[in-house]
Amino acid sequence: MVEDLKRQASELYREQSENGKIPTSDSLSMKKIVYISIAAVAALLLVVQLSGGFKSNTDAVTAANTPPPLEKEAPPPELLEPEPPAPAPEPAPPAASVVEAPRPMPEPPPPAKEKPAVKPAPAPREAKPALVREPPAPPPAPEISDEEQARRELARDLVVRKNAGLAQLVIRPGNQGWRAVPEGGDSYQVAFSIRDESGGQTAEYIWRVNLATASITPLSYHARRLP
Repeated sequence: MVEDLKRQASELYREQSENGKIPTSDSLSMKKIVYISIAAVAALLLVVQLSGGFKSNTDAVTAANTPPPLEKEAPPPELLEPEPPAPAPEPAPPAASVVEAPRPMPEPPPPAKEKPAVKPAPAPREAKPALVREPPAPPPAPEISDEEQARRELARDLVVRKNAGLAQLVIRPGNQGWRAVPEGGDSYQVAFSIRDESGGQTAEYIWRVNLATASITPLSYHARRLP
């Protein structure tokens, strides 16, 4: 089997050699020579360029064949025209004297105004005591007959007897009195003034009393609230 493999490899190598696919030693040596030649030429060109190249040689040959430039000689001093003398400087004009303008005189200060004499303030007048007017005396109450006084007391007793709540209030220290006003006929308006012990305010308890029928009717808010 090894012999068969060797034989197949030699046939394959021979076919590739015939087709030109496998490079030979001659072709390889020719390529090396070409590469070496190209490298040598490139190195030579680089050396020539660094040393000035062909331009320096051309400049030297051109400089040798070019004649030196002609220099113009200066004319002799006899032929030179004399320079005209410089004009003398003109004298400076005399400085003009500066005349100072007269300074304005300061204005005199205005005369001081005389201050008006201060009059002494008048002495304060003694305040007079204010007059207190006494209120006019109330007109005298009309005289009430004994019979009329008895009827008013009867109207009061009728209200106290028929209202137990009011009977408890009139016996307290807050009771400030009562009054009875006739309204005509047997009708009277009876009012009791009683001071509230907790708040200190005075309340009015008012009834209408009819002596003929012995009936009472509460009129004020506080009278209606009593039991």
